[in-house]
Amino acid sequence: MRRGKKKIDEGFCLEQGLTFDVEEGWRKLISRQLGGHPGKAFGEMIQNLLDSYPSRVPWEKRSGEIRTRASEISITDYGEGMDLKRIKLIATLGGTDKAKDFNKIGRFGIGFFSIFNPKLGTKTVRVLTRCEGRTVEILFTVNHPEKRPTISTRVLRRKIRFSTKIIISFTKKESVEQCAKHAKKVLRYYPCCVEVNREQSVSVWEEAKRSKSYIFREGLCHCILKAESNRSSVQVLCKYEYVITLTMRTFLTGGHDMTWDLRDYHLKEMPVLDGMAVTINYDRLRLTIARDSFFLDLYYLEMLNILSKHMLLYLNRSLDWAKDVEVILANHYVLRKKIRKYLREPEWNNTEERKVLERLVSAKVYPISGRKGLYSIADISHMRSNDLPVFFSPNQSNLYWLGGAFKHDFVILPQKVNLEGGAPDFYDMVMSEIFGDAVNLDSITGDHEKVKELIERGIIDRSAISSMCRFVRHRSLTKDERRFLEELDFMLNLEQVKGAIERTIHVSVESIRPVFFELEGEGVVATGLFLEQGEPWDGKFSNEMDGERPAVSTKFETAMSFFLGIRRDHPAVFYILKSKDPYRLYYMLMFLARELALCQKILVPFSPFFHKVKEDLASEMRNALIEQLVQKTNEDRENGT
Repeated sequence: MRRGKKKIDEGFCLEQGLTFDVEEGWRKLISRQLGGHPGKAFGEMIQNLLDSYPSRVPWEKRSGEIRTRASEISITDYGEGMDLKRIKLIATLGGTDKAKDFNKIGRFGIGFFSIFNPKLGTKTVRVLTRCEGRTVEILFTVNHPEKRPTISTRVLRRKIRFSTKIIISFTKKESVEQCAKHAKKVLRYYPCCVEVNREQSVSVWEEAKRSKSYIFREGLCHCILKAESNRSSVQVLCKYEYVITLTMRTFLTGGHDMTWDLRDYHLKEMPVLDGMAVTINYDRLRLTIARDSFFLDLYYLEMLNILSKHMLLYLNRSLDWAKDVEVILANHYVLRKKIRKYLREPEWNNTEERKVLERLVSAKVYPISGRKGLYSIADISHMRSNDLPVFFSPNQSNLYWLGGAFKHDFVILPQKVNLEGGAPDFYDMVMSEIFGDAVNLDSITGDHEKVKELIERGIIDRSAISSMCRFVRHRSLTKDERRFLEELDFMLNLEQVKGAIERTIHVSVESIRPVFFELEGEGVVATGLFLEQGEPWDGKFSNEMDGERPAVSTKFETAMSFFLGIRRDHPAVFYILKSKDPYRLYYMLMFLARELALCQKILVPFSPFFHKVKEDLASEMRNALIEQLVQKTNEDRENGT
């Protein structure tokens, strides 16, 4: 038979279809399950003990016993025993009747077989159980460490007082110690009554009860909250089986896109407390097959919402004995949306949550410039005028902005918050979210849009925002500086250059005189246009047409005389002044073409159609310079120089 260029001599089909090597599967199952910690296998026996009770039986009512001997360990429960179906399932790999019962810990029907791990040296596993009114014994005998045990069953005549007992014997004495040690570790998280060698295990739940820690139950959630000196951590349990321990922010974010600051807490509106230890059990968490982590699904979000609510109540409790200002401020950031809602709707339905928010809003933690004492969010809300922003200055770096010449009720001076890493723009977020209308004085100088808004609202006067400039007197200039200004004056009043400025800025220019100026404070301003009175030109004489140039060139009724200010101590200006290059004036004008529009906006933030001015001026000035340079080159050639 031929198919294309390939020849097939013979074809056949496997009659048995897909086959499985049971012995190899068994070997891998028992050796790779909990391979690094074989003592963990006994934890599966404890789960079976607890699952032996009907789901309606409270965890606290489930009891059992663990006993150890030289090479033997046993575990006894007092649950339902096994019916004939369950006895058959225990001898079936992967057989289970728990798969659809979400109240059971075990799900896959393979946990029991982990006790046959070769590292434990398991010799025999003997199961005694009540089955339909009789006592049945199931004996698993290991003939080879990596092969399936032989199984025998028999019905005993004697009655047993327990439900099920599993007795495991080992060839290695240390295996008993490993299993008993892990049993004590596991039992710490189960709120049940299990004895280990006649000693009652004490769970974290019992310890929390004795220490009067904050414990709550809500639906499928059971949780302990307590303050500790270390960083905040969360122990996650599912059906009281220990799953994982996480930092609080990893728990909140699932380890994804963490910011490592208070934004992680705000994301889930989780109240923040310094050094919280949380142990939380949620029965419906979906675990990975290894049961060492969980899925970030709907049940995870439900757990977070429940914890967030009770963390808020715990915060209220903690404020009774410790008024930590930084904790209060951090929660103003994290819970700012809830606080805003409280201020707008103080009578909302959730009474307990409302009480906590009332305490946060009433906490006096904010200093105000020029006033004694501290003030609360509620105080600030009552004191402020409805038509004015709330001004604040965390760094106090610009506290006397415009010499105080702006309309305001007061200036808040909040302290820095470092708890859990703080947050960028901490108070910008807090004040703007809670009060809606807020201004940060530390950053207002660079926020030109906000400045423009404040001018339009009449909160600051246009004239108040011009930078404090001072012309350098002629007699204070050096000889080189005077000569430089004279050369530049000639260049600026050339028709090509003056015309470029006229066409771009839409004003009739009578004359432009270059001057050096000094600017108070630090900054990057290199140049700017000034009126004869020495004030920065604000564009009020320009043709303000939303940045659009008139279709036809027009002459303006009023011709203006300007000073072109050049900042004396700007690094670029200083470098050009020191240059001996014969074309330094051309470099200077090219530099001015780039900087003039930009610096004009810094000097006068409300200058019109800034971006068009910047682009057109640069283009027009370059063309004028090229034309002038070509003309000078031709003249030099004619003169033979």
